[in-house]
Amino acid sequence: MKQNFIKKSLEYIKNNPIRFAVLSVCAIVFLVAAVMLIKTQVDYKTGEQIYEGIVEEFITPTPSAEHSSVNSDPIVDINTPPISVDFEKLKKVNKDIVAWIYCEDTPINYPIVNCNTAADYDKYLVTAVDGKKNKAGSIFLDYRNASDFSDLNTVIYGHSMKNGSMFAYLLRYDDQAFYENHKYMWLFTEDATYRIELISGNEVNATSEDYVIYKDAAQFKSYLERSVALSRFDSKTDLQGVKNIVTLSTCAYSQEDSRYVVLGNLVKIEK
Repeated sequence: MKQNFIKKSLEYIKNNPIRFAVLSVCAIVFLVAAVMLIKTQVDYKTGEQIYEGIVEEFITPTPSAEHSSVNSDPIVDINTPPISVDFEKLKKVNKDIVAWIYCEDTPINYPIVNCNTAADYDKYLVTAVDGKKNKAGSIFLDYRNASDFSDLNTVIYGHSMKNGSMFAYLLRYDDQAFYENHKYMWLFTEDATYRIELISGNEVNATSEDYVIYKDAAQFKSYLERSVALSRFDSKTDLQGVKNIVTLSTCAYSQEDSRYVVLGNLVKIEK
């Protein structure tokens, strides 16, 4: 019976070479797609484990801070950081680490690395903060910016991962209700702690003015006014009190080469 099956199969191949070729190609494509999907899922899981391990080792919740998942709740203490960062130990993992960004009730809880040249972008787009190759990459600064966040605007990049990690949650600022519940983020450096008061969010082109590193205060103010006017959420921010900002950037997928940017006013927390 087995020999008969083989004989019929060989006859089928001989008599239908084109159909067999098509089926073979389809099978190969399916197998390649399956392998790529498995590899992607493994990469996602590995990335999550890398950053979860770093959070567990170097981040400590602040017991005295009264925080809730609803940032707009009046009981939230916006002057007490919800976490502390052990930079002394953290920098032993990677000397390029210059800061930490945190947003309560979201996956945004990551170290930020400094880029010295544009070539570092290619590195950190596919390299986790511990130096291991990973699709999640790292959260990193624009190489044109000072690493102490002293520029009028400092641009910070991160992937928008399909599993919701890295900067994927920035896309949720398209919704006013999400903004109302997540008005603040936190930025930590070795020397200072900042509350990030979010002021605008919008989908832009990769070459938009949001990626200009402003040096002139008047031009910077005009840019902020335009950004707030176009924002997908209404922060009701008084721009008179905005001195310097961070621009958080990630990929958007509604059209080719688009990005989503969220702007935040840096407010230094006095110790």
